[in-house]
Amino acid sequence: MPARGAAVSVRRKRKPSEFHSEVTRERIRATLLVERLQAHALGELELSPTQIRAIEILLRKVVPDLAHTDITATSAHRYVVEVPPQLSREEWEKKYSLPPQSAVQ
Repeated sequence: MPARGAAVSVRRKRKPSEFHSEVTRERIRATLLVERLQAHALGELELSPTQIRAIEILLRKVVPDLAHTDITATSAHRYVVEVPPQLSREEWEKKYSLPPQSAVQ
């Protein structure tokens, strides 16, 4: 019996959620299937074409396919341009010409 005031460690068994246990089971199955295919590829295990096809189908349900996907889209852009009023030649020269330089002494 532990001494008075001593911390008592109580281990609780945690029940994994159904989702977590299903994901874990799928990963284990996928790992086993991949290992069998690797052993077959290395000549360590002989698999029939039917077995290879079955493993391929099961892996597609568990492991994401890394297929290349092109997404193309066209979108129309509209731009609004505000055109300033047209200036006469005198107004333009007055607005954009350089100021007269002062005489250098």
